Amino acid sequence: MNDNNQTNDNQSPLLDVKDLNVAFFLRQGIVKAVNNVNLQIKRGETLGIVGESGCGKSVTSLALIRLINEPGRILSGEVHLNGHDILKLSAREMRNIRGDRISMIFQDPMTCLNPVMSIGKQMTETLIKNKKVKKKEALERAEFMLKEVGIPTPKRQLSAYPHELSGGMRQRIMIAMALICEPELLIADEPTTALDVTIQAQILELMKELQEKFHTAIIMITHDLGIIAEMADNVAVMYAGDIVEKADVDTLFDDPSHPYTKGLMKAIPSTSELLSSEERLYNIPGSVPPLIDLPPGCKFAARCSEAFDKCVKSRPELIEKENHSIRCYLYE
Repeated sequence: MNDNNQTNDNQSPLLDVKDLNVAFFLRQGIVKAVNNVNLQIKRGETLGIVGESGCGKSVTSLALIRLINEPGRILSGEVHLNGHDILKLSAREMRNIRGDRISMIFQDPMTCLNPVMSIGKQMTETLIKNKKVKKKEALERAEFMLKEVGIPTPKRQLSAYPHELSGGMRQRIMIAMALICEPELLIADEPTTALDVTIQAQILELMKELQEKFHTAIIMITHDLGIIAEMADNVAVMYAGDIVEKADVDTLFDDPSHPYTKGLMKAIPSTSELLSSEERLYNIPGSVPPLIDLPPGCKFAARCSEAFDKCVKSRPELIEKENHSIRCYLYE
């Protein structure tokens, strides 16, 4: 590929998500989990998706790789990978993309790794299927990837089973498995939640190094704004299934605009608050509305100190403000 094509390729989005809607059909009613979500990410970039538990982050990520199971359903939208809408692919075509061109690191590696299969078997399975390589070559590649993610004695670990390894080791193996086919896009859903701070820092540093090496785009899903500040180029803030704010990471931290984003920023403890046992940490009052019974207006209105009549009656659209999108009537 010549330099001009490479430049154009880098400027166009690798992943372009348009008006994605996901709902769960329960006996009690319809849970609208993801509403008209629009996202873009280019090669080598990291997009952070942040918000409280239950805001739709993980459902969005599962929809991107078509792992929404009944009673859930992708209602509408487009998910273009390199210009091709993967929502229109057959189940078989999607299986060939999953693990090869798009990989995912899940929150809990213990529930994702097969307890009765060796690490080597689990790592080589996708490689043999998608890349059509021989078992010997696949094992060599698996050993190389374990070495890349900092696993000691990688050859020996190939014959180990998940229960024989620590949480940090299992998470590193999940990253190695996700990257073994050199995917174009890596989705990381709370990849460091269960790890201590030291291991967490090592995993994030490792992901950045591997991203530079393989030029992989990363979607980082987390509730931790510290991770977003360290890892992301661009950020989407989600609340009750909606994206309420989108911006590059510097703009979001320098000029948070949506009242919910401001609340999240305010809830980050300062050093003085951590040292003082008397000061209470800030928390956003109230809770996320039940997705089965959403209000007609802004979903954050009941918790917002700046809400007025219009906020309660109708849902605001995303408003563009110098490459900074905000779903709030304050910015009309």
